[in-house]
Amino acid sequence: MWKLSPDQTEELKVPFDTTFSLFHQYRLADKYSPLNASPGSYGLPFYQLNFFDRVTDPDKYLGWYYYPFMYQPGNYLFMNTQVPFTELVWTYGGLRDQAEQTFRIRHSQNVNRKLNFALVYDIVYNLGQYNYQQSSDKSFAFNGSYRGDNYKAYFAYGLNNIKTYENGGISDLSQLETLETRNIAVNLGGLSKALSYLKNSNFMLVQRYTLGKKTTSVADSSGSAREPFWLSGSFSHILMIDGNRRSYEDNNPDTVFYGPVYISDRHTFDSLSARTIKNTTHI
Repeated sequence: MWKLSPDQTEELKVPFDTTFSLFHQYRLADKYSPLNASPGSYGLPFYQLNFFDRVTDPDKYLGWYYYPFMYQPGNYLFMNTQVPFTELVWTYGGLRDQAEQTFRIRHSQNVNRKLNFALVYDIVYNLGQYNYQQSSDKSFAFNGSYRGDNYKAYFAYGLNNIKTYENGGISDLSQLETLETRNIAVNLGGLSKALSYLKNSNFMLVQRYTLGKKTTSVADSSGSAREPFWLSGSFSHILMIDGNRRSYEDNNPDTVFYGPVYISDRHTFDSLSARTIKNTTHI
């Protein structure tokens, strides 16, 4: 199992772990970076406390607070299996009214020794500790690889839908000392039904052709190994398409939380979209 380097020019091996070691560490966010800050529930936006682990690519500004939940060119996993491999992971924890659930199914299968296809479906569902803090993150990815002697190709398609409720924060911090979390008043309640959406779809195609043939080293008269002289090189083509749409809606914006409302005090819907297309060749 491996993933591609940030510039998609080489393979980086990933340990293939099918044991139950550290199974309780199921959170993808913690595997990406061990220390994170968030509003308090898994599945909500967060950022890495370790500055060097943060996503700083300006093209990902609409989704970098959800990046570990999403399937993107930087975290696609490719496999080479002698037999079909299927992984099923389901976790459930917490009280019924604050339940946190995750579900993931992954399947990978080789058509022959060079061609592989894989798919994965991932769900994070969390009701949260406070009112209107629910998160529902659903991600799907389909990828494959062809690894010949001279020609290699990798393709992947990802579809990520992330929905989170917005409660605007706690309105009275003194209630934290006397009330249960479900009874604490928040700034945006049931009338607002404020929601944030992030929809992302991306496509990646990487092709690389290497000149020359594989040769084995030969020993000279001194007994040391040496490589015979031959001309070599590689040609690469990388195509990446990434589309993001971020939106926010509120059914009752006429509150002091927003300040003045200049358009409509009955309903608001704001959205922002961005699409990037990168077509790169390497010699």
